[in-house]
Amino acid sequence: MVSPGKPGWALRSREAAREGQVFTNSIIARLLVACGVLLWTLSAHPAVSLPGSELVFLEREAPSDALTLTEFLAIPDTELVPRQAVISHGYTRSAYWARVYIPRHLFENSGELWLQLGPVFLDQLTVYRRSSNTPWHWIPEELGDRSPLPRGDISYRHPLLILQPPPANSETYELIFHYKSSSAVLLHGKLWKPEDFLEHASRETVFWGFYFGLASLSTGLGLLLALLTRRKLLWLLCLFSSTYLLVACIQGYIDWLLGSIPWQMQHYLTSILTLTSYGCLFWMCAEALNTRRESPRLHRLVMALVSVIFASPVSIPLDLYNYAIQMQFVLCAIAIVILGSISVRGLRRQQPRSAMERGFSVASIWYLLTALLALLSLFGVLPYQEHLYALWQYGLVVNTLIVLALITINAVNEERLERTRLQLSHDLEVSREARFHQRQFMGMVAHEFRTPLSVISAALHNLQYLDLDKTQRHSRIANIVRANERLVQLTDNCLADSRLNASHLQLEYGPTAIHQVIDSAGAIARLSPKHSLVVESSFPETSGDNAMAPDILVDEGLLRIAISNLLDNAVKYSTGPEIRVIVCLSPHRLELSVCDQGPGIESRLAERLFERFQQGHLRSSGVGLGLYVSREIALAHGGDLVLTRNSPNGCCFTLFIPHHGTPADDA
Repeated sequence: MVSPGKPGWALRSREAAREGQVFTNSIIARLLVACGVLLWTLSAHPAVSLPGSELVFLEREAPSDALTLTEFLAIPDTELVPRQAVISHGYTRSAYWARVYIPRHLFENSGELWLQLGPVFLDQLTVYRRSSNTPWHWIPEELGDRSPLPRGDISYRHPLLILQPPPANSETYELIFHYKSSSAVLLHGKLWKPEDFLEHASRETVFWGFYFGLASLSTGLGLLLALLTRRKLLWLLCLFSSTYLLVACIQGYIDWLLGSIPWQMQHYLTSILTLTSYGCLFWMCAEALNTRRESPRLHRLVMALVSVIFASPVSIPLDLYNYAIQMQFVLCAIAIVILGSISVRGLRRQQPRSAMERGFSVASIWYLLTALLALLSLFGVLPYQEHLYALWQYGLVVNTLIVLALITINAVNEERLERTRLQLSHDLEVSREARFHQRQFMGMVAHEFRTPLSVISAALHNLQYLDLDKTQRHSRIANIVRANERLVQLTDNCLADSRLNASHLQLEYGPTAIHQVIDSAGAIARLSPKHSLVVESSFPETSGDNAMAPDILVDEGLLRIAISNLLDNAVKYSTGPEIRVIVCLSPHRLELSVCDQGPGIESRLAERLFERFQQGHLRSSGVGLGLYVSREIALAHGGDLVLTRNSPNGCCFTLFIPHHGTPADDA
């Protein structure tokens, strides 16, 4: 039991927190390693496109988009700007034309080549190919994300064109591209042999299937936990999971799986989620890093940035998307610096607050850096590399799983601490209640001892100083004996209560003559001048020592206290002259009933009659231990004490003791 004022609560709380921290660190490390290995294994397969198959674009900018195909064809190659592999111009309103030559030798041994173009979020992308019948005639094909489906020669999430070998009189296959976009202007293409592309596409499908499977699992689990626990951070995690839709749009899955749907869903989802995803990230990071408490001013600044970011999709119908994305770049750079500094500061602490915050600080710094790299690539500050741009997409699922695991583990640790707190609170309450009962008990015992002691003191004073005749002297001595018996009974009850509540109770069994126990316990009733004791038994008796009464195996001392308490209770409340004891010895148990002629017990008091410090009458003397101790003695023997009769004409308590009683299982 915990005593107040002692450091039990703090010690056990620290121990629980330490255990939870070790457990959390272990889980975080394993989760990071497992996710990293899985994603690296599935994504680290080399591209198997043709050697030297990355296209070289000869490009010309058309700021007002006034350049026609005929005018572009008239421009010599020497006046065009060569772009190797990837074209990246950032966010610009300009349109562009580009020319590509594919050498004949790349078509050898394959017959045809497949050209994969990307990314899928270009608003307008027109590819011109020469007609096989009229080589001077160019056939346009619309492949932008605002173009109708299907896009390309083969149904795939990226535009895919089948290129036939060039005519015999030509050494190259020529393509013309015209492109512009309200989003980042990016264009890259890869040439594949058909069998190599099929192998590559299979691997890609396996990887993205695994990716979106994890995304669905983590989002569903986060939503379920949010509904169950109603934690704000879990709701923000669900909001942040909307970024998976952005990944699906960037990878072309929305249009490819849903087909021709109205409202150009993939196009507008890409624009909206590009603007809002960073706001979701910053809000979740601010909540997880507890910036509200750590740095209130910076928290208000971050939330102001988040509010502006969430309002930015209004720019789409106003045709101001280009300006909104440039503004977002500045806002994101500010938020990344703020949250990154808070994360680093949390890691550099001597004693970090929790493993959750340490783990999330690492995950946040990593994801913020990948998000910054993606932004710099889209704006053309850094050269665009497909794997570099994909880092934030890989980091998204890892970051989500880490946050989800950390929130779950933190909830488990909080639950563990809460259970410890409740247990300690319960122990403290029990301790307080025990001290209250102890004070109450000591007060009642002092009062109960004072009455017989006063009787003894007065009787002794009368015997010492008064000239009393023989009858008066016998009366005073009887009072002393009764008071002494009362003191003995109170002392026996206190000692029995202490013994019965000991952690290991050992009953002292021995053969016991039941009539001798009744005779000894009945002294308290025989000393009462108002009552007479009547004993009835179901076995034959003889005078003297009741030689024909069979012995029973019980703890004689405790049984005497139990019967004495029942008789004292009857003397105390019986208004009639007779107190009856009925003894019945069956083959299996002893039944001993003590019946009085009192007024009975109220039903509401009878329910708690055998509880500690409870009494059958509101206005009565006593400490409320008699019936409680008697029942505990019966239970310790494997029996019980019950109120078998309760009427206005009196009560009857029956004690059941097994004939060859053994200690109760819990004793």
